[in-house]
Amino acid sequence: MRASLRFRNPAAPLALILLGTALACNWSPPPPASEAPTVAALSSPTILELPSPTVPVLPTVEIPEVAATPTPPTGWLTYRNEMLGYAFDYPAEAELVTVGVTGYPTDELPAGLEPGQYVPTLEAAYPEALCAGIRYGTAYLYVGAPEERGGKYSMPCGISGVGSYELRSTEEAITIGTAALTADGTQVYSLDDGSFVYEFFVARLNDFRYNYGGDWTRAGTTQAAYLVDKAVVQQVLASWRWLE
Repeated sequence: MRASLRFRNPAAPLALILLGTALACNWSPPPPASEAPTVAALSSPTILELPSPTVPVLPTVEIPEVAATPTPPTGWLTYRNEMLGYAFDYPAEAELVTVGVTGYPTDELPAGLEPGQYVPTLEAAYPEALCAGIRYGTAYLYVGAPEERGGKYSMPCGISGVGSYELRSTEEAITIGTAALTADGTQVYSLDDGSFVYEFFVARLNDFRYNYGGDWTRAGTTQAAYLVDKAVVQQVLASWRWLE
């Protein structure tokens, strides 16, 4: 048996077709679904352990203690030499000795000048003492300037002894300001009876020449008295200081 489909309203199929056509014309495909961005997983940072810095061990340097210049006894005076830059203290009863230009090497005389004309020129160049010191009882001290600072124009500066004697070398520790030095000395003995008659010492510091010593051959003096006077001279040396 054959089945058949019939439309009671012949316009209906056409309306459905038109509606489908309109829907087909207005339809557009849905937009593609947006994909979620891919987030890359970050790896944990690697922390490097740096070695601890090595602190170098420096060698220990021992700095010697410098003794302060002792305070002079009450009543002492001060000699200052601004030209050469030093000062020292001395007893008021001591005789202060200051010597300026006494001469010059003969081969140094400038051309065209007479010997008497050159000395005033040197005195104007070196207006202060080139040799200074004290005489105290049986002892003495003389300080000579370095040769290149005028010392060669004031010589001799000090006493080294004359005559026929037996000479014996010696040395002793001495303090000049804050410097501990060794002074070279000469002991002088009589050739007649072998008695010890006087002595003198020489020390150098910064090219200055320090000459000290004494004798006890004069009437009324003794070696014991000299040792007392010498101790005072050593105090004078200890008071030495450089001027700034």
